[in-house]
Amino acid sequence: MESQEHILSYQLPVVVETHNVGLIILDSVAANFRAEYDGGPRSKLKSKMNQKKTGPALLAERGKQLVKMAQILRNLARLNNIAVVVANQVSDRFEGSSRRSNSISDGEIMTLDHQSRWFTGWGDEEHQSYGVENKVPALGLVWTNCIGARIALHKNPRSSNVSDHSKSGSSWERVMKVVFAPWVEGGTVCHYVIEPDGVKGVIVNIG
Repeated sequence: MESQEHILSYQLPVVVETHNVGLIILDSVAANFRAEYDGGPRSKLKSKMNQKKTGPALLAERGKQLVKMAQILRNLARLNNIAVVVANQVSDRFEGSSRRSNSISDGEIMTLDHQSRWFTGWGDEEHQSYGVENKVPALGLVWTNCIGARIALHKNPRSSNVSDHSKSGSSWERVMKVVFAPWVEGGTVCHYVIEPDGVKGVIVNIG
């Protein structure tokens, strides 16, 4: 974590200014945080300071470091007028947390587990066709409040009643969905394929 902070705070700004960088992609934001904070007390990757912390104290420290890193990236984007794209990871959602609103009680509707589907972008469709209702982005609510936009990338085996106009012949259905953003309506969906000459949007017919 110390190395990451040093690179983002000191080395990256120099590179951006020297080479006129217009786009930064960080892949993945969750990797080092999971190694540092989720590896258990015996993890060799954890710093000595964090090895002494457990439970809520460790989560609080992780949240503090997430906010600090997000502020560094936001300042870098604002000062240099560039875009910063940060790739996240997903975790499994516990069974029972992804039930539709018509099958849960009024009390459960107010729970974080139920409402999180709409700001995580996983499992919020009425007729879920992507097979992702039991997934949730890593790093939790703290990271959700640090970002200005979220785009969910879903990948699922192609259904027999779905066809597209691409030439890839891929057996995978790939979906890019805007979860929230200040410039486009949440829930906007784009189907796409990955071909040898690049990433392309496709028109999808659902039979």
